[in-house]
Amino acid sequence: FDNFVNENRLFQQVVYSKNTNWGLLTHRLRFEERFIHDVAPEQKFFGTRLRYQLGFLIPLQGKELDNGEFYANIFNESYFTLSGVRATTYNENWSYAGIGYQSKKYGRFEIGPLLQRVVVEKHHDVRHFNLLQFSWSYNF
Repeated sequence: FDNFVNENRLFQQVVYSKNTNWGLLTHRLRFEERFIHDVAPEQKFFGTRLRYQLGFLIPLQGKELDNGEFYANIFNESYFTLSGVRATTYNENWSYAGIGYQSKKYGRFEIGPLLQRVVVEKHHDVRHFNLLQFSWSYNF
């Protein structure tokens, strides 16, 4: 289509995880540089964004997540636009709760609902997206 938006991102992040009696508590702080090219109308701009995610991974069998076991994963992530074109400073929030399986050979498989709240424009047009997220992660 002639009205696509192309976006490239660079990011730096810090992740802090701590084992608790119930599972793994994770904090992630990510700083993004966004290079956006909107073809229609022809615009190019640069923006920065800060994202904070609080997550909790809970083994469903025992105290630690081992291969061949199921787990629950929940997180909430907030998005703060620092510069560039923006609707508002606090403009997105993602909430997720899923069930996953840890395999030895193939990594982790996970599925669950992802709820997104997005402020689209300066007049605070808020949109809610209800998605089903499937993810696969593998450590090389």
